[in-house]
Amino acid sequence: MDNWWIWEVMGLLGSAAGLLAMLAFLLKYDGNQQPSWKQLSLNTVIAILSSLSKLLLFIPLTSAIGQLKWIWVAQQKRSLADLSVFDAASRGLIGSIQLLWLTRGLHLAAWGAIATILALGFAPFNQNLIHYYQDNVEEPLQVAYLANSSSYDNIPINSVLKANIYNSILNPNARQSWGVPQYACSSGNCTWDPVTSLEARSLCTDVTEHLRKQCHWHDGVTNCTLSIPDGAPLWYQISTSDKDWESQALVLSESFTNLVYKNATRSDNYSSPSLATWQSTMALGLDFNLGSATMSITNDTKWIATECSLEIYVRSVNASVRNAVYYETTLDTWSDTALPDVAPNGLFLRFIVPENHSLGVLEGDEFFLGWDAWDSIYYEMLPMFSGIVSGYLDDLDFGDDAPGDAAYNVLQALFIQNFTDCATPDEKLCCIMDNLAAAMSKTFRDSEYTKVQASRFNVSATDVRNTANMAFGRTLVTATFFRVHWQWLTLPLLVWILAAFTWIGTVFLTARTGLQKWRNNIIPLLFLYREGGTKADEENDVGGDATADVTKAELASRSPGVSTMSFVASALNIFR
Repeated sequence: MDNWWIWEVMGLLGSAAGLLAMLAFLLKYDGNQQPSWKQLSLNTVIAILSSLSKLLLFIPLTSAIGQLKWIWVAQQKRSLADLSVFDAASRGLIGSIQLLWLTRGLHLAAWGAIATILALGFAPFNQNLIHYYQDNVEEPLQVAYLANSSSYDNIPINSVLKANIYNSILNPNARQSWGVPQYACSSGNCTWDPVTSLEARSLCTDVTEHLRKQCHWHDGVTNCTLSIPDGAPLWYQISTSDKDWESQALVLSESFTNLVYKNATRSDNYSSPSLATWQSTMALGLDFNLGSATMSITNDTKWIATECSLEIYVRSVNASVRNAVYYETTLDTWSDTALPDVAPNGLFLRFIVPENHSLGVLEGDEFFLGWDAWDSIYYEMLPMFSGIVSGYLDDLDFGDDAPGDAAYNVLQALFIQNFTDCATPDEKLCCIMDNLAAAMSKTFRDSEYTKVQASRFNVSATDVRNTANMAFGRTLVTATFFRVHWQWLTLPLLVWILAAFTWIGTVFLTARTGLQKWRNNIIPLLFLYREGGTKADEENDVGGDATADVTKAELASRSPGVSTMSFVASALNIFR
């Protein structure tokens, strides 16, 4: 078999097979979850295939470099010392560097030396092929739930709605507690298909440009009035004496002659989705360290006027929970209403929402607000959103109610509270109305869940959720995934190409020069000066391995530092 290139062909093909197998594993698991193998990891498999490919590749590579030393001396007379350089190059890094220097990179053997040097990077490059990252996968045994009621008809107004509204005003920056619908997500990461629910929203506009100011001076006091057309007026004083100082800094009232939301007024045919509209005028930048704060009102004080409408509407959302935080993205909204099919005592608003499964609107879904529910909300909850904040010297009055009453708390929050989570913190009426709408929306969506929970005792939370027809979602758990950085595969492929090129070139040069396939065999060197050889012996390759089989060698020291090798032929003398 030494007269053929069988081992080299097998090594080259085996190395290619190892690379292809490694490539197949990488393609299969790139971007996928880590396989649940008991004894092995994917990194281990890649390392084994990489090492096997490198090992097999060195069979043709070292043979090619070894054979090229014979071609090197066959091309012209060379120093015998060159042969040791080739021999060292077939074994490692130092010899390969020496061979590059010897050939100046202009011989085929130089490519083999480069391949040998680059092969040292096989392991680190392959170790960087695979990178781990964490991602979420669906856990089919755990179900996520989300409240999505399509109607609200609770009467009288329930404690849940009151609690949510009060919390939205008194604790405005804790939206997670009063503004997020009921959901269940055991892993802290869940997704749902689009859901559509009955909700509330606020629509607000800055109407400061409509403010009209009138002032007159009397006895050292400037008296001014600010008003919105057909709106509640606000008056304040600017005094030169600390004894005469009484001003209003905020007025909030329901509006029936709107400036912006002209269609957002109650109608006898129940066709408007608006519950109510408010207007407010408020001073900005007051110094709360100065008396009642109203004492800091001057001619330069800035005022802001806002008009807000609170509406009922239908909204489709994409909901998700990420890292235990609830998120929503609005997909579509509907506010078109139709005349109720029943008497006014049954329905107040019925919404026209076309069936659309991609938005979570299923066949037979009805979206409405009950008449009695509207009546209790409008007459029991909304009146607290009105009043005047006034000050006299060191005293501030928040309306006519006593401290702790609902209207008092609303005015106090509107005048003093900082709304850090609000998009427009200076327009505080917008902030409060946004919170009010979010609190009402949560109550609407949770109504079925709340009703079932209150009526059933000693039942599991899962039974309550299923009975309340909450939307089913997907629970996501964290899993390890692989990502392949393909650029790190370039070195192994380059080494294989260089090794294959070197070996194929060696085969061609060997055939062209007519040399024996001695490769890294040292026997031809030992018989370099043998006597008795014939041309026929050389043609039949006699005197190589065959001669070595019947020849005994002895290394003897003739004198210190000098050793000689003597050869003794056997009785079957093949030299004859």
